[in-house]
Amino acid sequence: MSRTRALLLDEYADGAQVVETTVRPVRPACLIPEDDPDMAARFAESRSLAWGGHVGFAFPYSRSEGLREPWGRLLNLLDPDEVLALGISRDPVVSPGVVNMNAPQAEPPRPLASRLTDDLGRLVYTAENGPERLFVSASALMHSVLHTVGKDLKPPHSERFVVVPRLSRWSSSHLPVMARYGGVNDAELESALNGVYSHRYRFELDLSKSIRVEEVGVTGDLLGVLSGDVGALLDNDVREHALTLPELTLLGLKITGRASPRQPRTPQAVAKRSATGP
Repeated sequence: MSRTRALLLDEYADGAQVVETTVRPVRPACLIPEDDPDMAARFAESRSLAWGGHVGFAFPYSRSEGLREPWGRLLNLLDPDEVLALGISRDPVVSPGVVNMNAPQAEPPRPLASRLTDDLGRLVYTAENGPERLFVSASALMHSVLHTVGKDLKPPHSERFVVVPRLSRWSSSHLPVMARYGGVNDAELESALNGVYSHRYRFELDLSKSIRVEEVGVTGDLLGVLSGDVGALLDNDVREHALTLPELTLLGLKITGRASPRQPRTPQAVAKRSATGP
């Protein structure tokens, strides 16, 4: 029988010990302008290089009305760790026109980011330039994950490989294909990260060093690809070895999650837990 107890200050455990801990990636929510499908595709592409895209949420917002319902309720239900609004700034809008000095001074309109913060009851961060900003504060690169736990997938000896459907950016199906499968755009992500961390680090990203990557055109079976089946794009003898980027996280790396109820952090709950012990 084992007994769990708290160690006091300067008190240490004796004998062999087993430490169990659980970790999970940061789960960001990204608000994307509903009139900018290219930004949405960039979000899907960049997020697929963070845990296969499993831990990011995307919501469309209106530049005039903010986050409409039911998206606001869904965001609260998913309870992300961080909320980021793309395509806007926290700086107030300044009119370049002529100012009438004799007119009554009106209160300047509040920035959309501030209104979103008030509406959601959460701090909303902004990124005018794009979703790559998420990798600065709320992401683990797939490259790092593979380097740490993907030894059995490293080429040239591994039979498993990642298949990435490729479609022209100008195609009307580009966004849904990108949203389902992601993409491997190391160069753009590398440039964004180096622009932020150039004073301390230098990134050289190449996913193909950690796992074989095969990009395939989808025009031969677009309907099948959109429905989730990439098998028709591959030869029969290699289909069983192919993984999409989302499958890579769950199947290739064999990473599983375990859910547990969130503990309320009210003062009453903290006091109750202290009274009942660990």
